[in-house]
Amino acid sequence: MNRRRSDSKWPEGEYEGSPKIARRTLWFLLRKNSRETLAGDFEEIFLTISASTGRGAACRWYWKQLLWSIPGIFAGSIALVMAMTGSYVKISLRNMSRQKVFSAINVFGLATGLTCFILIGLYAGYELRFDRFHHEPEKVYRVSSIDKRWMNMNSTEHAVCHMSLGEIIREEFSEVTAVTKFFQSNNWMVSRDDRTDFERDIISADTGFFDVFDFRAVRGSTDRFGEEPFHMLISESMALKYFANEDPVGKTLRLRGEHDFEVAGILEDPPGDSHLQYNFVIPLTAREKMSEIDVSSWSVIGYTYLRLHDTDDAGRVEARLNTLPERFYDVDEAMKDRARISYRLQPLLDIHLHSHLNFELSKGGDLRTVIIALSIAFLILLVACVNYINLSTARAAKRSREVGIRKVIGAHRSQLIQQFLGEAFVFAFIAFMISILLVMLLIPWMSSFTGRDVTALEIVDPHFLMLLTGLFIFVSLFSGGYPAFLMSSGRPSATLNNYLQASRGKVSLRSFLLVFQFSISIFLVVCSLAVKGQLDYIVEKDMGYEREHIVVATLNGRPDRNIVAALKARLAESPTITGITSSSHLPGSIDFQTRAHWPGMDEETVVMMNFVFADYDFVDVFGMEIVDGRNFSQDHPSDANGAFILNETAVRNLCWEDPVGRDFDEWMCGDGMATGKIIGVVKDFNNLSLHHGIEPLFILLPGRFDNPRLPLSRQLSIRINGQSTREALDHIEAGLREFFPGQPPKYRFFDEMIDQVYSAEQRAGRVLTVSTAIAIIIACVGLFGLISYMTEQRTKEIGIRKALGASAGQIVLLLTRGLVGLVLLANLIAWPLAWIAVERWMRAFEYRADISYYFFIQAGVAALVMTIITVSVQALKAAKTAPVDCLRYE
Repeated sequence: MNRRRSDSKWPEGEYEGSPKIARRTLWFLLRKNSRETLAGDFEEIFLTISASTGRGAACRWYWKQLLWSIPGIFAGSIALVMAMTGSYVKISLRNMSRQKVFSAINVFGLATGLTCFILIGLYAGYELRFDRFHHEPEKVYRVSSIDKRWMNMNSTEHAVCHMSLGEIIREEFSEVTAVTKFFQSNNWMVSRDDRTDFERDIISADTGFFDVFDFRAVRGSTDRFGEEPFHMLISESMALKYFANEDPVGKTLRLRGEHDFEVAGILEDPPGDSHLQYNFVIPLTAREKMSEIDVSSWSVIGYTYLRLHDTDDAGRVEARLNTLPERFYDVDEAMKDRARISYRLQPLLDIHLHSHLNFELSKGGDLRTVIIALSIAFLILLVACVNYINLSTARAAKRSREVGIRKVIGAHRSQLIQQFLGEAFVFAFIAFMISILLVMLLIPWMSSFTGRDVTALEIVDPHFLMLLTGLFIFVSLFSGGYPAFLMSSGRPSATLNNYLQASRGKVSLRSFLLVFQFSISIFLVVCSLAVKGQLDYIVEKDMGYEREHIVVATLNGRPDRNIVAALKARLAESPTITGITSSSHLPGSIDFQTRAHWPGMDEETVVMMNFVFADYDFVDVFGMEIVDGRNFSQDHPSDANGAFILNETAVRNLCWEDPVGRDFDEWMCGDGMATGKIIGVVKDFNNLSLHHGIEPLFILLPGRFDNPRLPLSRQLSIRINGQSTREALDHIEAGLREFFPGQPPKYRFFDEMIDQVYSAEQRAGRVLTVSTAIAIIIACVGLFGLISYMTEQRTKEIGIRKALGASAGQIVLLLTRGLVGLVLLANLIAWPLAWIAVERWMRAFEYRADISYYFFIQAGVAALVMTIITVSVQALKAAKTAPVDCLRYE
């Protein structure tokens, strides 16, 4: 006897004789439409066996039958699922072939949105995994220093610290397993036989370098690094560059034109997602001999990294570090002044996206840019999903009869939901496959576009594959969920007899989704225009110096000033050269600081200033303006022995009303005081990028300074005639070859160097512009499809209106006026959100362009025009259709 129940829940109280766990397991495994019947049969047989042979035998029989049934139940379920899946795929493909335009629009939108999301996801993943390739990277920290004497500067924290800390940490800190200290040098001349070039990223490190970092050797070993002072390790790319197919080990390279190093091994090229890059690694002892410095002195600063036993020790180690300076008051009198310095342990994993300290090893990324990129990707994906929802709900009117017939012949609502969700999965799967193909094709372009070394191999990373699987499920459920529930919700009689009305009842939802789509598009357009405006502002802003038609040649090492003077005279012979100057730094990158002194100052007063060594023509070549006093002049011989030009910010910080003529002096790295008088005040110019404010600085002639550690004349800036650039460059190149034989002439245009500083913002601007264009295209294509269906639904209405005398213009107006109102509403939603986003993004700049109201108007007008054009195409087509054809529709 079978028992039938309408309630599908567990029938407590009806089957109480059989074993509880086995009974519930059976109930759970059985399909809903057969579980009561089969469970009832099990129960009857159980009672029969229990009555004849006892309950124990009946229980054993029950468990045995359950265990034997499980494979069959699973096999049946799998077969059913496969059959259902095949049916859904067949129905989906059949509907796609019938509705080609609808299908193409949906697949195009989803594929484009997924492609953007995956590409941006790869870029974001690259940024977020910086420095994670090291072993236990969370245990590695950098010792940064906070110098309170820099309170009048933009930032008081440096990525460097006193190098003497390294030895103390190694000897006294049991929490530390390894520590290293090193310098990073750039523009060193490297030569072998007839091959000479200037190279960057030369690391001078102690023996702990490879204990802290996991940079591996592909030839030789890192174990004995540092045992021989003039042995070096080189990267694979440098080995290929200088030795081609030869074995470099045991051969010699010359650095800075005078120091020979034997190659002891080859290192793997550092990954692109490492904030620490190297081409050559030489022992720190060699660097001490080359530059005649003592790294155990408290006056030498460099980079210090350490590895801890446990991350919980970080706070304790940091606290102990800050007690060290007091111990050395009696040893070094200057330490009392340095007591204003404190130390901080900075996690390695925070350096790339969270650290923007003074003297960073490399230009870091920006977490905000990553968040913005991911937000844009998600918005584009939402726009694509909304397209699917809009078009699917619009099609509900045409499929209501199909739904009604299925319900009449016995289909449950859950089956209809599964069918429509199955169709969404099929659409998403096809779009997903297309997007993977597009991603593979576009990865090289994206790498050059963003400046990041993203490869196709990252797609097969297990974590990324899990993310893609989750993305596929999300897109399928989000885009297909609402249409599935909507189209399965009507009663059979309603869907068969009043299908058109059923669809019209959901116009408000489609309006909401359209407003949502256009709000996103307008938001992105405003942001894109604002970013472009800021980048244009950077290019056009008067930074207090000229940057066009200036060529900069960086000279190797510490060039002899007499040779530089002779080179200047040689270059000045050409009429294509209109000005030449040499300096230690260039405008836009003057970050050399010192403590200012002047006669009569309070010794407790600390005023930090930037300074630049320059010759007599520095102010003129860069087009700076002297606002008080005069420029350096060879007509005043006293200038060579001590003369200073301050900027306006320095004068304000010193609170001097009449600075010209006052005595001023400066401490110079062991060379004593440079004393002299202030002869002029230069108008403020940006000594750093526009991310920072103008800092106090002074300009001085090299004069009597002959300190090898001071780069007095390394930058040779040459103003050329813009009408004869090629001739000027040939002349400069010939001069450099003549005065620095054996060195490859190396020069760049100054304006290109300035633009390089804002490369991250330019990349963000390009990504935003392309993303905005894609979002608008997806939205417009979706709108085109939606209007096509709306027009089709109103075909009879259009025919009747035309029969009553309506013109084509009136028909177009009928179809477009509602959408125009929605676009205007989208503007009202998007504008304030865009203003907030742009205002927050611009906080990173000390100097910002105005957020013009033109950005908002342009975005609104663009959205309106695109909507009208998109709608008018379909509206005009409907308006031109003969009334009789409209009335015959259906």
